[in-house]
Amino acid sequence: MFARLDKIRWLNILLAGFTLAFLGYYAHQKASEILALPYRNTDNYIASDGSLILQTSEASFTVNWAQGVSRTFKTTHSPPFKEGDTVSFKLWNQGGVFVIQEYHVWEKRSHWYARLMISVPPVVFVLIIFLRDFKFSWRRLIFFRES
Repeated sequence: MFARLDKIRWLNILLAGFTLAFLGYYAHQKASEILALPYRNTDNYIASDGSLILQTSEASFTVNWAQGVSRTFKTTHSPPFKEGDTVSFKLWNQGGVFVIQEYHVWEKRSHWYARLMISVPPVVFVLIIFLRDFKFSWRRLIFFRES
């Protein structure tokens, strides 16, 4: 019975590894569309990784770009964020006018640190309680109750 479960477990691990490799290959093939190169012009796309919004208007916004230089982007629509936000975005260039394809407004760090301080101690406490009663078997790749 255990030998069959071990074979199924190894089959699941191999399947997960194959899936991960396939997803990596797919990302490599679609790299020109994914465009995770911040502050660089890639084809007709421009990406940012956490730029501070300095000013917004009806059809443009100004950000704190690479090396502290400000840069203004003219857009087809009013930007969905406001001054003072930290934003990651991907823009598509249409002859000097940009279309916002993706954007993410970052949360303030103080909120993130507060959530981290509230979330981590309970997880550590549960892990300590779990590991007091259970041990991991590398041969079978399972946790088992220690008697």
